[in-house]
Amino acid sequence: MPPEYVELRTSSAVSVDAASRFHHLRGESCAKAYPACGRAMSTLTSMRNPYATHTDFRDFQGLIPTNTHFLPSNIDMICERKGHFLIGEWKKPNENMAKGQELLLKAFAQVPKFTVLVIIGNTDNEQTEVGDVFQVVLGRCVKIGEGLDFLKDFYVMWYEFANSKG
Repeated sequence: MPPEYVELRTSSAVSVDAASRFHHLRGESCAKAYPACGRAMSTLTSMRNPYATHTDFRDFQGLIPTNTHFLPSNIDMICERKGHFLIGEWKKPNENMAKGQELLLKAFAQVPKFTVLVIIGNTDNEQTEVGDVFQVVLGRCVKIGEGLDFLKDFYVMWYEFANSKG
């Protein structure tokens, strides 16, 4: 693969203007629901909601007798463009990921046309904070960059890639 491309999944690549940012790929482990308030989702101008809570699925615990810990999982970010999906799971620094959620993200990453990110950061404050950004590839997290600017660049590149595959 030419150096001006960065691997999004094992089967897809996207052209990168600032390709040098992506050459430092290295294998590092990484271990809201918003009420619509009666408005159409398209009319929401800001998703920052200080009253948003984490969805609690404890009422589902034990419903599957052979797997009593089998619970639904939520996903913090999902985008679709022309059949391609970008999934992002946000974790605050030092926040653990549940084993079931880890398995879910790894399974999504195996599906063609799915790109899965784990983002260390916080969107609960006035300013979005982004630390390390990992991509789930071949069952493990690989650090691909850091910072909000990197994540925004990746988001735009992913969109351009997915849009070009129509």
